Amino acid sequence: MKPCNAPVTIALAGLGDVSLQHKRAVDMCEQARLVGAWTRNPEKLKNLTDEWQVRPYADYEALLADDSIQVVDVTAADAVHHDFVLRALAAGKHVIVEKPPAETPEEVSQMRAAAEEAGLHCIPMHNYAYRPRMLQAKRMIEQGRLGTLTFGFFSEVMHMPEEWATHYYGVLVTAMYHLIYASLLFLGKPDRVFAQQASLHYTNCKDDDLTTVQLHYPSGTMAVLLGNWAAEDLTANSWFSMYKLIGTKGGVNISGQDALVYQKSGWGSLQWPDYEDTFVHALDYIVTRCLLSGEPPLSGLSEAVTTMKIVELAQRSAQDNLPMELG
Repeated sequence: MKPCNAPVTIALAGLGDVSLQHKRAVDMCEQARLVGAWTRNPEKLKNLTDEWQVRPYADYEALLADDSIQVVDVTAADAVHHDFVLRALAAGKHVIVEKPPAETPEEVSQMRAAAEEAGLHCIPMHNYAYRPRMLQAKRMIEQGRLGTLTFGFFSEVMHMPEEWATHYYGVLVTAMYHLIYASLLFLGKPDRVFAQQASLHYTNCKDDDLTTVQLHYPSGTMAVLLGNWAAEDLTANSWFSMYKLIGTKGGVNISGQDALVYQKSGWGSLQWPDYEDTFVHALDYIVTRCLLSGEPPLSGLSEAVTTMKIVELAQRSAQDNLPMELG
C-alpha cells in the first residue's frame, strides 16, 4: 500500500453541503491538512477557497495533476463518484468518497479492484461506523460480553420537506444506507431481505418517505430497519437516530439525539452535534489508522457493495411484496 506522510494533504472534489462537514473534520484532525478544492461552480469555488485560504483548481484534471495532494476527497454529486474515483486512483491518489461511493454494486466492485491494483486506499465515508459508542458496541460484541445477538433495531426518523427531498433519492437510498452498513458492522451479512415502502406526505416527489426493511441472518437473528421522512420524533428516547442491539447477556442502545442545538439547519429548526461529529471521528480514524498506519477501515468498499445489494433487494422486495435472498 502506498504510504502517506503526515500531515496528510487533502483536496476536496465537489463543494456541496456535505463537503462542509468533510472540511470541518479535516480542520479538526491534527494529522491532516486541507490544501485545495474544486467545483464546477466558479463563484462558489472562489468564495470558499478564499474563505478557507486553500488552493482553487481550474478543473478536476488540475487537482489530480498536483503532486502535493496525497488524498482526493470526493464529495461531488453521486452520479460522478465512480468516474472521479477511478481517475483519482489512476493519478496515484488515495481516495475518500462520500456515500454512496457509486450508483451500483458493480461500479463499487470496479473501484475496489482498481484501488487494490494500484496499491491505494479507497475508503467510503461510512461516518456513522466511527462514532465512539459504535466502536464500544463493536468491541463488546467481539469480546462476547453481549452473548449471542438476537435482534437489532436501526432507525432514522425526521421530517424531510418536499423541497429538500427532491434533491435526494428517497429515505431508503439516502438515509437507510447508513443503517444498513451499521447493521453489517454488528450483525454481519444477512441471508434474506423483506421491505415495505410508502410515500405519505409528498405532493409531487415520487420517492419513498417511509420504508421498513427486515433482515434475517443464517443464525436466526433478525433486525428491523426503519426510515421515516414523513414525521419528526421528538419524544423521549426518540427514534431520530437509534441503534439497539439485544443479546442473551446484555444489550446496547445508541442514540444520535443526546445533544441538540436549537438553531436552524438545512432541514429544519434543530442541529445535531452527534451527526456532525461522526465526520470528525471518521476522518480522524481514516487518516491516523488507515492512511498513516495502513490499517483497513471499519467499513470499506466490500461493505459498500453489500449495502448497495441490500438496497436493491429491498426495492425489489417492496415492489413485489416478497422476501429476497441475498447470495
